[in-house]
Amino acid sequence: MINIYRQISEFTERGEFSALINFLIDTLSSPTSIYAQNFLKYHLAEAYYENREFTKALQTAEDALNSLPSINDLNLKGNLENLLGKIYRIHQRYEEALSHYTNAFITFKKTKNDHGLAKVFHNIGNVYILTEHFKKAKNYHEKALNLAIKYNDKGSIASSYLNLGSLEYQQGEIDNAIEYLTKSYTIFEQLGDKPSLAAVNLNLSEAFYVRRDLKKSEEHNRAALTLYESQDHKIGIKTVLMTRARIQKFQQAFPNAIRTLKKVRDLDPLNEVVLLDLGECHELQNQSEEALEVYEEILTLENLSTKGEIISHDYLGRFTLEQQKYLEALSHFKSVLKALEKTTPPDMGSILATKGNIGITHLHLKQYNKSLTLLNQIHDQFLKSKEYEELITLEDNYISILIQNGENLLALPILTEKILPIFKKIKDRIREMQYTYQLCFIIFLNGEENRSKELWQKSAKIGDSLPIPPVIQNPILSEVDRLNLTKRNDEFVVFLRDKS
Repeated sequence: MINIYRQISEFTERGEFSALINFLIDTLSSPTSIYAQNFLKYHLAEAYYENREFTKALQTAEDALNSLPSINDLNLKGNLENLLGKIYRIHQRYEEALSHYTNAFITFKKTKNDHGLAKVFHNIGNVYILTEHFKKAKNYHEKALNLAIKYNDKGSIASSYLNLGSLEYQQGEIDNAIEYLTKSYTIFEQLGDKPSLAAVNLNLSEAFYVRRDLKKSEEHNRAALTLYESQDHKIGIKTVLMTRARIQKFQQAFPNAIRTLKKVRDLDPLNEVVLLDLGECHELQNQSEEALEVYEEILTLENLSTKGEIISHDYLGRFTLEQQKYLEALSHFKSVLKALEKTTPPDMGSILATKGNIGITHLHLKQYNKSLTLLNQIHDQFLKSKEYEELITLEDNYISILIQNGENLLALPILTEKILPIFKKIKDRIREMQYTYQLCFIIFLNGEENRSKELWQKSAKIGDSLPIPPVIQNPILSEVDRLNLTKRNDEFVVFLRDKS
């Protein structure tokens, strides 16, 4: 057994877990005692765990635990319980993980195995971090640290600092996180523990990014990537690249972020978070066709999140609206609204904006009753939430489309009953005069020249310069319509200044 244990240690130190699995399976095929079989099964389960074959790890560990005689080594039982806790944690089955950790704690306490207890405290603390019970998490990680310091177990001390650093990071205590992580880094570097150094570098990269120290964040990011690549650790590589993409997005280096995210997609093609980031970067780079392709791909994913559904349909709605595919746009915006109405608590700002998009689409389809009815419904809701600018922009777009469609009479009540009262409410005299001028301009367009002039003369003194009607500046207009309206405005200016 001593020779076998030495070989297990050598495989583990080299990180050759596939080779270790084959060695243990071969060894188990030879006749051995029940204790030896369970000892080998424990190490086989650990090798499966390290090789990320979690289903096999679970089956092997449970088989070994169930076949342990009552008189068997309690420390082996504690190690198996601890390993099962780690496997259930990976599967996000946290209650079962805590149950196994508790069994391991009871067993190690009986045998006074402080090293085992330190491992259990460390693992329980990690579960409480994942379930956001941060006070409990800190308590267990400090217990693990105290035991590690008691026995001068450098590896465990470094692991405890790493976990405490991660905990402080999760709570937004970035300076404390960096302090713990730096201590962890120093010890792991002394030990030459490359897998753990990779994890510390990754955490430091994240922490320095949040502190906006991008130089240090990039340094640790590169170091983490080099270490993970040397281990062919795909999950680590993916996580590092995701952090790198966030840094590149913050620097507005969108082409670089796109290249980085494509590398992540190659590693994990069906990852919704990666695809959403990639779609956003294509948008920010004004690559509409590429963004469209990504968002369409997202909508084909199984177990799509509500967030992914909302973001993807919203982009497709905006894209097809711009392409004048109004029925498609309407369908996408309705899907967004349906998804938003399922969220708890409801995001009223997004709901109102989406209803606004549906109303605009109805306008383009010349379904005026539907569109104006919807605007009447959401106008008061916007006012109640005091989202004045969003409401003004929406109603501006309504007016522009109605004028573009020659429906001047339908545009007038939106100005008189909706937009102008907002400017009076918020005491914005400058914009009140701009939109009063626009009201006069629309009346002029409608062929009521004298009425338009009389209204303007009541509202303002005619000076050397007159406002430009906001409708002319609205990007929703086509260039042809903008030029036509500019020409008509020039005519209106001449008419207003004519003193005859």
